[in-house]
Amino acid sequence: MRRTPLIPSGNGSSTTSFAPSVISLSLSLSLHVQYIYMYMNIYNVCVGVCFLGLILMVLKILKDVCG
Repeated sequence: MRRTPLIPSGNGSSTTSFAPSVISLSLSLSLHVQYIYMYMNIYNVCVGVCFLGLILMVLKILKDVCG
């Protein structure tokens, strides 16, 4: 298995085109991470609201049964 060098020794033109692609890739990755965090926050809020609703329903049923 032959490993190809990341930076070719012939000319530096490929490295100049290599840097912007890395920058754009990292930017898109950070955007995706932000979207994932946003969706996770929305999901957590929904789960919390549903959980609170369930607890309130259980308390109401217990109150009806006991009292």
